[in-house]
Amino acid sequence: QLHLNHIDIFPALPKVVLIDFDVYGYPVPCVHLAAKVSFTFSFWILLRQRLKEKKEELQSTDGLMEVKVQACDNSQSSQMMTVFGGLVKGILVKYWIFCCCFMFFFVSFSDKVAVYKILYICLFLFGVVLYEVHYEVWRSQLKYFWAVVVGYSMLVLMLIYVYQFKSVCNLFQQILGITEERLRDLGLEQFDTVELFARILRPAFFLLACILQLHYFNCDFLSVTDLQAVSTKNRTNREEDLKETLKGIFDMIRKNIEKLMKWLKEGQLRGKGGDQIHISSSSLDKHEIELEDDVDAVNHWLVVVDRVHELILSAVLLFWRGQEVCWRILELHSFKLVSTGIIWVCVKEVSLMNFLFLVFWTFALPYPRLRPLAFNVSSVWACVMVVCKMMYQLKSIKPSEYSSNCTAGLSSSNESWTAGNRAELLRTSVLYVAPVDPAMWVGGLRKCEDRILPCLWNHLLILGLLVFDVTVHRHQLHHRLQYGLKATYSRIIFQGVTHHNL
Repeated sequence: QLHLNHIDIFPALPKVVLIDFDVYGYPVPCVHLAAKVSFTFSFWILLRQRLKEKKEELQSTDGLMEVKVQACDNSQSSQMMTVFGGLVKGILVKYWIFCCCFMFFFVSFSDKVAVYKILYICLFLFGVVLYEVHYEVWRSQLKYFWAVVVGYSMLVLMLIYVYQFKSVCNLFQQILGITEERLRDLGLEQFDTVELFARILRPAFFLLACILQLHYFNCDFLSVTDLQAVSTKNRTNREEDLKETLKGIFDMIRKNIEKLMKWLKEGQLRGKGGDQIHISSSSLDKHEIELEDDVDAVNHWLVVVDRVHELILSAVLLFWRGQEVCWRILELHSFKLVSTGIIWVCVKEVSLMNFLFLVFWTFALPYPRLRPLAFNVSSVWACVMVVCKMMYQLKSIKPSEYSSNCTAGLSSSNESWTAGNRAELLRTSVLYVAPVDPAMWVGGLRKCEDRILPCLWNHLLILGLLVFDVTVHRHQLHHRLQYGLKATYSRIIFQGVTHHNL
């Protein structure tokens, strides 16, 4: 047993450094040592198992493939599982990117604003603007975009965790000459154990979502959204495929019902088999009646299954037709929705920077040729406004240092005014109630007291409307290319309707 003190082993190192490197020692070291040994043991066991499986796969690849094919052929539920698995995978390929976008918002706008969150939202806004302005470039750079996001998230996690060491904290504050307030603006702050876990958990979940998108869904997502290589289909074939799929699923359900009822009949017959010698004619008639009731029950359930099959098929076809009509309505009227929303934001939040939106959309409404320019400029300018508002929330920016006090020269410049007019002016005018922050008049910038999302809602709404409009038109283009439809320039929703139909 060694009774050593840290002064004997590391005489020149302070206690803080020894604690950070986990070599200071514990009063009861068995618990910490057991945890480290358990982690190391499980790591080596999993690594050994993985290497063993990989070696077996390389040695017997052909044999394993034959076994897997036979197992799939013999499985009764393979068809249903294949359909269900394909459905789930298709949904995840199309919509998992929305989960990543939601995580972008959750990480960027939760708690107080920091510089690393501003960089998160800058990455997100860059991807959104590129999607709106140039679709093909966005698709070509999407893989690298997710790789950059994954790398940046890993860097953020490591920096937040490393800053919890006392020695690293002192290094940033003393050697680099950065104050504690500016370090908090950067997002570097020391927390207790519970709060540290909560702060790391959000970037960790976001990192996991981005890794899933990059490694499992990105390639299929790019093939689905490729407008240059859209696989053509026929509406009749689409409906026939739906009918065949539903028919296969409900045929399997019918077979299972028939097998279940057959199994119940056999169980009843075996239960009464031992008393067949002493069964009277009346009991035989009763048994035949019970069998006929079971057959009627089976037929009843089969009729119910057929009816449900027809209802589901009709509901899906009706949903598809209604979906096409809704997309067509949005294609014709989404521009009205976008222009109304942008003008409403300009009227609600009056500032010099929002005046640019008003100018562009005043000319874009009567002149269709200016609309693409108005879309692109509005997208970029909305991103600039969001970033400016987020940067204004940093603690190092203090409006009290540069705000103007208009009441200073009020008495000298307004000597002819009466005292009553001056009192009314001081009570009601925005210029004299409090010191005037010029950032409020220039760009609508104000402190939001760690609730940043309500301050950004107007310009995020502009960005969302622009993305929505672009998505609607690209969806309609994909729909026409997929079903071989000609692009129509008329403002008609139902193309085949005439006065005779009316």
